Amino acid sequence: MIDIPTLRTMRSDAADIARSGQLSHASLIIGRNLQKQPTEIKKNWAIPVGILLTLLATILLWIVYYGMSSETIPTTPIIIKGIIPAEKVAAASPENAARELRAAKLAAGTIIRVIPAVNDFSLTASEFLVQLKFAVPEGLTQTLSGEYLLGAHGLERNYGFLLLSVRSYERAYASMLAWEGGSLARDLVPLLGTFEGTTLRELNTTAFKDEVLKNVDVRALRDSKGNLRLMYGFLHPTILAIAIDVGTWTELLARFTSPSAVIP
Repeated sequence: MIDIPTLRTMRSDAADIARSGQLSHASLIIGRNLQKQPTEIKKNWAIPVGILLTLLATILLWIVYYGMSSETIPTTPIIIKGIIPAEKVAAASPENAARELRAAKLAAGTIIRVIPAVNDFSLTASEFLVQLKFAVPEGLTQTLSGEYLLGAHGLERNYGFLLLSVRSYERAYASMLAWEGGSLARDLVPLLGTFEGTTLRELNTTAFKDEVLKNVDVRALRDSKGNLRLMYGFLHPTILAIAIDVGTWTELLARFTSPSAVIP
């Protein structure tokens, strides 16, 4: 997992002092420093002046603390920017990527970005697909560019998805159609998430069909009971999206239109 370090701010420092009960200790230090007055000051004035300055410093510190704590503190989680924003990020080897997508602890509606990596070096989209030995058409790997995002969306369970940036919409779409006739379901469903009661053999013998989801043209694969099991389409002429759940597809569309989204 990649840890995002906590940033220290004046507010957090002041809050830490107040919560830990160190305010009196800080005041004592200030008082001691203030009591080191030049010898010209008469001894009978040194103590009252030191106490007064200490009290003023204490009052000022409390004003700063309460002033800052009264501000509105954001309660939304940290957002990691990318093709779409995500709340969490983790790294995993290609062979463990599927496990990370399933095992990640996600609150409902949140997303984790999983970065495929080998020996602490992140992989490009093409390298990742090759590492998994997917039978990806050459036309697709040749048009892949820029960022990609492998992730999972938390609902009643985790649903995986894959976003790929492409140079050519036409070439990418034609390659996906070719992949359909080969091993698309067999390759991607085990990665993004399998379903009880639906076998890969069943999906491999079922044809993709044209559908419209949330006003976007998609190619959809349904099982014998009519349940949607795999879909792909373009959120943008340069962004190919692959998902296994309608709720996840809806979330991807919503996040792609957010200010935090990035179009490579």
